[in-house]
Amino acid sequence: MWHNIKQNHFMIISGLETLVLGAYLIYVQHVFILPRPLPTVEMVRIVEHAQDPWIALTLVVVGVLSIITGAWDMNHFYAKRVSLVAMVAVWVTYLVAFTVHDLSNSHVIGIGTILIAFILIRLFAEALWGDHV
Repeated sequence: MWHNIKQNHFMIISGLETLVLGAYLIYVQHVFILPRPLPTVEMVRIVEHAQDPWIALTLVVVGVLSIITGAWDMNHFYAKRVSLVAMVAVWVTYLVAFTVHDLSNSHVIGIGTILIAFILIRLFAEALWGDHV
């Protein structure tokens, strides 16, 4: 198993990042508090639901799936690809949520949003140039 962890360290570390974001959003309440009165843009109202428990739980599930896929080197049914695509999907969703939240509150992109963008760049680079299984 140690060989699998060394071989798939990217998948495991990215899974841990996803898991930690989900756990953080479950534990810390009101991350996506919007200014009052609410702007009329409908997207800003949708962002309020980015911290709903079932959405944050999706992050935890995708993170655990990615960790398991990497630690046991699962290649059946394209498990690594499915994990990578699932991580990209949830991180893109949260990049949009954090960007809308930052722009509606302070009109400045925060450091957390920038770091999420770099996580996405790493995930896209792994999808394009990583080990194709």
